[in-house]
Amino acid sequence: MLLYNSVENKTLLYDTVFRKKASFEEDTELTIITGYIGFSTPEGLSKLGFKNTKVIIGMYGSSVSPDMHSILLRIQKQNTNIKFFYTSSKIHSKIYIWHKGNSIKEYAIGSANFSSATALVENLYRETLDLFPTEIESEEKINQYIKDINSFLVPIDNYTATLGATQRERHLLVEERGRILSLLSSKSTPTKPNIIGATTIAGGVSVSSGLNWGYSNGLPLLGDAYIAISAEFIKNNPDIILPKQKEENVPIEVLWDDGTTMLMLMEGNMGTDILYPKQISSYNNKSLLGSYLRKRIGEKINKNLEFTEEEISEIKKHKYLLRKEEATNIDVQIFNSIKTKLITKDMLDEYGRTTIDIKKLDDGSFYFDFGARNND
Repeated sequence: MLLYNSVENKTLLYDTVFRKKASFEEDTELTIITGYIGFSTPEGLSKLGFKNTKVIIGMYGSSVSPDMHSILLRIQKQNTNIKFFYTSSKIHSKIYIWHKGNSIKEYAIGSANFSSATALVENLYRETLDLFPTEIESEEKINQYIKDINSFLVPIDNYTATLGATQRERHLLVEERGRILSLLSSKSTPTKPNIIGATTIAGGVSVSSGLNWGYSNGLPLLGDAYIAISAEFIKNNPDIILPKQKEENVPIEVLWDDGTTMLMLMEGNMGTDILYPKQISSYNNKSLLGSYLRKRIGEKINKNLEFTEEEISEIKKHKYLLRKEEATNIDVQIFNSIKTKLITKDMLDEYGRTTIDIKKLDDGSFYFDFGARNND
């Protein structure tokens, strides 16, 4: 049975791996052979409840990043029934096997790596898994294949990841390649007032988009945010931001400089003949990114920039009238509070930077650096 994500079921591949436990006996085991693995995906393994889970990652060899290596080591240490392995020779296979010892209950083979970014891709047939009930002949072939690759396995606790560059060196390398996303507005003229009457100043932080998207006169909730992608960035980095397939949004997994992992989305459209995403947001909930960045900035400058549920609810209730400057019944205390939480360039300067460095690690996985420069 061929499985793929579609408009009707955008999470079928993800569900195939992460929600199959209920259909098996308690002592079922899971073995995954994958080329690459996402940052956030391994965290979900401990919740599956399989007796043993074995993940073979075949395309890293000696090039696994220290950040990814640390994440896998931590998960394995916290869960004695989960084991990760690298391989001494590159293995491209993507196979998911549910079994009891050598007795295979079900297996899936296809193009989908063990990554949330891959499993949530919406494009028809771009990523697929073919799910099979097991027959004796296929069981023998799969067991023989696993036996053959066992000689290439390297337990991750026997592997020493090469130390990466210092944060400052990493930034300089990114800067030389122009791989920096600005958090400042590219507008050269003032914009229309937002819901609190503020306008964007040239060279400042946009008052209605980006970090302050929730202050716009449109539909976003108060805490929503995104990171804008400029046409210049795409031109300078054709290997980082790839063209979109039709108009679908592209899920990616991001590791931040502070160790936070986040499932994100390259979304929106820019261009005519060839479409590119125009912004990056947090997947399925635009306020996750907003809350994360507001918390980091606020903690550094000693200012509360996060919104309360009451503030979000009050603004949502009155946003239409705020747009028309007719919101006479809004709670004054709440309105004054959110006015102080509009992120400005002065706040970013005090924090230590106005940009985010971006580095592509592998298929669907990125490293984002928002570390304050004076902490380098």
